[in-house]
Amino acid sequence: MKTGVFLTPGASRTAYQVGALHALVTEAKVHFDVIGGCSVGALNGAFAAKGLTENLIEIWKDWTTKDVMVLDWPALLKGLFFWAPSIYSNKPEHESAIIPYITNDDIEDGLIFRFNIASLSTGENRIVQYPGESIPLATALKAAVAVPAVFVPEEIDGHQYSDGLAIEGCTLEEILLETGVERVFVLGVSPQLLAGKKLNKASDVAQRAGDLNQYTEPIFAIEEAEYLNQQIEAWENDYTNLEDKLVAAAKNEDQRSIVEKLVTSMRKESNYPYKRKKVEIIPIFPREELGAVVTEFDPEKSNRLLKLGRENALEIMKNL
Repeated sequence: MKTGVFLTPGASRTAYQVGALHALVTEAKVHFDVIGGCSVGALNGAFAAKGLTENLIEIWKDWTTKDVMVLDWPALLKGLFFWAPSIYSNKPEHESAIIPYITNDDIEDGLIFRFNIASLSTGENRIVQYPGESIPLATALKAAVAVPAVFVPEEIDGHQYSDGLAIEGCTLEEILLETGVERVFVLGVSPQLLAGKKLNKASDVAQRAGDLNQYTEPIFAIEEAEYLNQQIEAWENDYTNLEDKLVAAAKNEDQRSIVEKLVTSMRKESNYPYKRKKVEIIPIFPREELGAVVTEFDPEKSNRLLKLGRENALEIMKNL
């Protein structure tokens, strides 16, 4: 079965998806033919595509906020804050995760790796694919994690590119489902159940809004994909029923043989109205609030999320 995985955005919370991803690869022995992602999900996916999930786990176990980003004081002072090109610099992220590990465009044999980056110059949601992409993988990943306004965009061929979530944070259909996969795991980061507590602080309101955004965007993408699955299944059933009726109408073996050949030819030449076949979609999301601010990279919290992601992934695999 051709299998894919999609890794959603989520900044520091994607430690959860890393734990799930590592468990699927190393314990459940799931082989991925296609890996897709967005934002830091693309960075996590790159490690999986290169067979470096053990290195990815070790990075997330120790990552602190200063290992990922620092205030870009030179830019802030030069731009008098409001006119600065960025607020933070994610050069530490480049130096700790991209430069040491993403040294070339090589990925595991037979695997396809796809993710999106947003062109701030043209508004294009550009999907890059490896192998075969003209943009070096390390350069595209730097664009994928360049959150607009927070970090400086990446210059590529005279255009400015940033985090794909600036345009579309869960391009599930185009990045993954249209590649011919039959089963897809979607690794999210936001809770399926919110605590429902009263929000008294602005920071709590902001975090809840982030929870809702990070959860609803992939859920909407999954719902749209499942709706398309239903349409595809209905079309297939209708076509199969028509074929069965034509064969049943044959009066003898000679006619049946002719009709069967005609039916086979019709299916090959028919104008199939969809870009893909039906795909089994398996979401892996936390069941409760993670209690982690998306911009706070803390080893203690990350290790808790790594463990939770592992447990949830293995539980789902047990029930498949």
